[in-house]
Amino acid sequence: MKLEYKNGLLFIDMNIGYKGNNVLLKNVVVDTGAAHTLINPDSVYELGIKAEANDEFITMYGIGGEHYSYRKNINLVSIGRGRLENVDIDFGLIDEEGYINGLLGLDVLLKL
Repeated sequence: MKLEYKNGLLFIDMNIGYKGNNVLLKNVVVDTGAAHTLINPDSVYELGIKAEANDEFITMYGIGGEHYSYRKNINLVSIGRGRLENVDIDFGLIDEEGYINGLLGLDVLLKL
């Protein structure tokens, strides 16, 4: 796993695979304080990942108050040589300016 230190944060690249398509997400922050991985839905829109009625909807609490996301089962998450299949990932707004595409949380970090 290649880490890059920028602006006081650790960043990685993460590959997401969904229904036979893949996208490489850049600017994903390694966040050991996050219980769940959270991806900006705009960064994976081309994969067809979007909120649907049968998704689990999540309320998160943290600095800045309440935030909302939806959870989907993703076919593949890979970072460097690490690879996970059939992983539940949360999708929701992280950075209103669009610079941060995701937060890599402990759920995925511990499994990798």
